[in-house]
Amino acid sequence: MSDQNGTTSQDEEQEVGGDLAEEAEALTVVEDTPQEDDDKAGNPLDDDDYSSLVAWDDMPTNVAEAPSNLEGYQFLGVDREGCRGGGVGLIFRKNIRATEKMSGELSSFEYGVWTLVIDNTNITLVNIYRPPYSSAQPISYSVFMEQLSDFLCDVYDKYDNLIVVGDFNIHWNEANDRYTLRLKDLLTSFNLTQHVNCATHESGNILDLIVTKEEFPFELSQPENIFPISDHGITKTLLNISKPQILKRVIKFRKLENIDHVKLGEDFKAIVVNSASESLDLGTLVSDYNRDLSTLLDTHAVITKRITCRAKPEWVTDDLFSLKRVVRKAEKTWRNNKTDTNNLTKVRQQYRMLVRQLKWNHVNNSIVSCGRDVKKLYGVINRLVGKGKNNPLPDVEDSTVLADQFANHFIDKVKLIRDDLMEYPLIDLPVRELGDLSSFMIMKEEEVRKLIVVAKASNCSRDPFPAKILKHNIDVFLPLFHRIINCSLTQGQFPQLWKTLVVT
Repeated sequence: MSDQNGTTSQDEEQEVGGDLAEEAEALTVVEDTPQEDDDKAGNPLDDDDYSSLVAWDDMPTNVAEAPSNLEGYQFLGVDREGCRGGGVGLIFRKNIRATEKMSGELSSFEYGVWTLVIDNTNITLVNIYRPPYSSAQPISYSVFMEQLSDFLCDVYDKYDNLIVVGDFNIHWNEANDRYTLRLKDLLTSFNLTQHVNCATHESGNILDLIVTKEEFPFELSQPENIFPISDHGITKTLLNISKPQILKRVIKFRKLENIDHVKLGEDFKAIVVNSASESLDLGTLVSDYNRDLSTLLDTHAVITKRITCRAKPEWVTDDLFSLKRVVRKAEKTWRNNKTDTNNLTKVRQQYRMLVRQLKWNHVNNSIVSCGRDVKKLYGVINRLVGKGKNNPLPDVEDSTVLADQFANHFIDKVKLIRDDLMEYPLIDLPVRELGDLSSFMIMKEEEVRKLIVVAKASNCSRDPFPAKILKHNIDVFLPLFHRIINCSLTQGQFPQLWKTLVVT
């Protein structure tokens, strides 16, 4: 694997493989996408920003010697028994932790399975080489399909993030070929997707494949054939394994508990006194009320910003953070002198074991805590596997558009009901004589107090001041509230500024 922007020239690949080019059957290069620097070019194996991995099919006998000439690389390979050359192998940077899980040779193909850890992400790479039918390899295609099916049954559920690469020696590009159709049906039955659409052989056929599960969690770029090193070319793809972005959220709040209520009460009294000398115009009263209280709130409870980042996982403990600092210190010491390898290996192993144990305990405790509550158990399982709740609302870019659509839907529904009612005859109702309502009764201060006391102290973002604090200072504000309410009743108007609110 190497980075997204890595390019490879023929001369550079021959430097990696040397005289291997004439003997190698096929190479598959998977590249780990870089974070930046789009202008880098050259051999991806020579760039420190890359996490390079090369899967090698039908190896020449001296392929294992190639990585020894490349500083910072390792090699894992499976030799073909009983003959020169052959087998499958892996060349990878030392910053990738690779472990062979299984390997072997069936009558129709050879295989190797490795688990790779790249940026704390686990990938399982399966490398397959199927020799073409010949007098030396007289194995029928039916045998290959049967053995491949059994092999996929064995590895499909056993390993996560599965990538299958290799030379299948089947003309994938020939859509009507019976061998190709059987292989496609087999992959479909396992919910697998084949990604290579470019020719990988000098004949123009697609023989080298890259296969993943349809629900593969990482983005895989369209594979490309870089250049031929023999009758096969190098098939390269980009695997975007990036760390999850730290989600930052800016929270604005006011520390209302730190308000000096003595000073605030004095300012409240000043507002009420000033409003008493103003005109009885309702709009002016309400406008001044909102302005003065908003200014007062900004003075006594300044808006504070806090940036919150992604919350740490529930299973992470302080002991884990402490051990992680020990690992970082050991890594720094090792980089400086390159000698204290045993200590670095020891603390890394301790850290990995602690992470594994904490995760296991968290999952176990989460499931056990459900008891016999099946609904809660399903919720825990969905959360553990990353399955979120489906949003029942339509997918739109602008939420206001969706709100308008809902509003128009109900407006049209009311209109439709009214239109349907027009078909029915009108009913004559007896008419009662009612007196004219020309004015409202003026409220007393005590009546206003009772209404405010029993009212719920709710707020919305348009309120100039928290209702809870205003209710606490009801004795100070009662004359102002009494004046605004009676002004509204005598003028027969409701304040325009108070006709809108924010519903959350």
